[in-house]
Amino acid sequence: IAVTALDVSNGTEDARLDFTAVTNDTFNPTMSITGEKVGIGTNNPARKLTVWEQSAEAVVQITNGTSGAGADDGFQIIHYTSGATQLLNRENSSLTLWTNNTERAHLTATGLFGIGITPTSRLHVNGTSSAHVITARTADSNGNCIVNILSEGTTGASRLLFSDTAANDGIISYNHSVRELVFGAGGTGTDLTINSTGNAKFVGVVTATQFVP
Repeated sequence: IAVTALDVSNGTEDARLDFTAVTNDTFNPTMSITGEKVGIGTNNPARKLTVWEQSAEAVVQITNGTSGAGADDGFQIIHYTSGATQLLNRENSSLTLWTNNTERAHLTATGLFGIGITPTSRLHVNGTSSAHVITARTADSNGNCIVNILSEGTTGASRLLFSDTAANDGIISYNHSVRELVFGAGGTGTDLTINSTGNAKFVGVVTATQFVP
């Protein structure tokens, strides 16, 4: 442990308190306290707590008696030399974000992500009818706003389901195998089919007030 004077010229002396560990007769600075700032791995901390590594990722680890205290336990914040930063929960549990003492986002241990709700699907967003739940916006003026529903391969289907608390009540589905667009109401059945040539086939009665060939 060493105390280093930093400024003794103006009568308001400053000092730094250094803690140094010894490994194989080599002194390795481990922690420094300067004023109200603590540095781990550095004697010149810029914030209240600074963790610094010279040539490897810097890791902050938080553990408890349940998680264990090994290198692969608990919660970690990792800043890599590439500039990437990672929030890592090494336990088989969720990771949540809170504001105003309320949970806002929830990532489960299996990778489901919820905004405003504990998710039951890969992306689950919960809102109120008085506000937009999801907004897709293009930043360039007069640009095209595109929402892409991608089905892996060439024989699957891309679908939008319209549901209530009882069941699925409507559907828009594109069949990539036969290249047909299907609309359904009152369930997930087919009421209108548009094929790849632009021809439409209706199921049931078609009522029109005007028809222009």
